[in-house]
Amino acid sequence: MGKEHILQGIKNRVLEIYGNECANSGEDIGHPHKRPGLHHIVFRREGGKTVKENLIPLCQDCERTTHFLAGDK
Repeated sequence: MGKEHILQGIKNRVLEIYGNECANSGEDIGHPHKRPGLHHIVFRREGGKTVKENLIPLCQDCERTTHFLAGDK
C-alpha cells in the first residue's frame, strides 16, 4: 500500500468525521472541485503528525487564512 493511498484514506476519514464540511466556516467541501485541504492542528514543523486526531478539513479560504495568521507565506 503506497503512501498516497494511506493519506487518501486518512483524508476520506477526516472528511467523513466532519460531514464533508470545513471545520471553521461550515462550508460544504465534499465535492472534488472544492479541493478540500487537511490542516494539521499541531503544525508538522512543530512535531504534529499526519493522523486523523491531528487533522481538520478546511476550505481553501480558511486554510490560506490560517497559514497567513501563523506567519506562513
